[in-house]
Amino acid sequence: MIFYALVFLNIIAWIFLIIPVLIKSGLTHALKQLSSSPFCIFVSFSLFCSIFSLTIFLSQIITYIFLGGLTLSDKRNIFKSFLIDNSILQVVLIILRCPNPNSIEGLLWAIVYSNYACIKGMCLIISLRINENNLKNLSPFIKMLIFSTISILLLNLKIFAGIGFWNTLLLNFDAIIILKLLIQSYYTICLQNKIPALTDKILEIFDSALMISKWLHLEFSNGGMTSLNPLEFIVLVKLQEHCLIISKQIKQYFQFKDSIKQFNDMFPYIPKDEINILGEEKCCICWDLLNAEKCCRLNCGHVLHAECVWKYMTKSIDRKCPMCRKIFIPLGVRYNMK
Repeated sequence: MIFYALVFLNIIAWIFLIIPVLIKSGLTHALKQLSSSPFCIFVSFSLFCSIFSLTIFLSQIITYIFLGGLTLSDKRNIFKSFLIDNSILQVVLIILRCPNPNSIEGLLWAIVYSNYACIKGMCLIISLRINENNLKNLSPFIKMLIFSTISILLLNLKIFAGIGFWNTLLLNFDAIIILKLLIQSYYTICLQNKIPALTDKILEIFDSALMISKWLHLEFSNGGMTSLNPLEFIVLVKLQEHCLIISKQIKQYFQFKDSIKQFNDMFPYIPKDEINILGEEKCCICWDLLNAEKCCRLNCGHVLHAECVWKYMTKSIDRKCPMCRKIFIPLGVRYNMK
């Protein structure tokens, strides 16, 4: 209730105070006046908090319209993802590196990062809905987010036209990550096509490579490596963390590739004519027709899509048939699927 009361006060302030000032003096002139003001930092921080709260409120409304209300678990996952993403640290580093301590540039960058952070929160909700197989209204929601992300990207390119290529890339790096997540989700849901398990592993490595590129660019931009700011050491720690993650993912990819070969030797594909005999039977993991993809028969006799079994094994340490719960990997056979 406190948050919604603050949002209501924000809306009143924008309608009766901020918008009239912007209309009267113009956005460019107002920003120049703010930049030369001795209270620039305080006013900029207040404006950022105001805009960020309104952005969160608008994101909640859009999510409610398309997907309904969020559970407490959804909100907890979004907050946890926001902390892991370290958007606050990135904005602080950018502001500290501004040549003019009263520069309004930090405010504008913070607003852009907050917009992308909210969209990434909605991308997380899409991922959670896909995992729960709750696909209602996800298609129009994804299309709307793709349109919003591209619109913000084009607006940023126009507003920040003079900051140079590398700064533009740093500013809009999150847009690349968001579009990748949305296109991947659209491919999975709207085109009714399952992404192969090995491709999933490659996409995970690609995500980590993007994050390393972003942190590297943030560190080397504006003389970050030559700064004595203690926050620079935090960036180096984050770089080390992401490098360890990607090295682990690469190792898992090759282990998983070998495991698929072992699994295929143990449970070979069922011939096409035998699958056709199954008729309208469906895979109990994805609920698509069995004759739509290559299938394998487990030692318990149940037939499943091979790709579905591989994904099932990567997401769970359980090596039991999802239908009868019988162990389908005999004792003494070790698979490195995780």
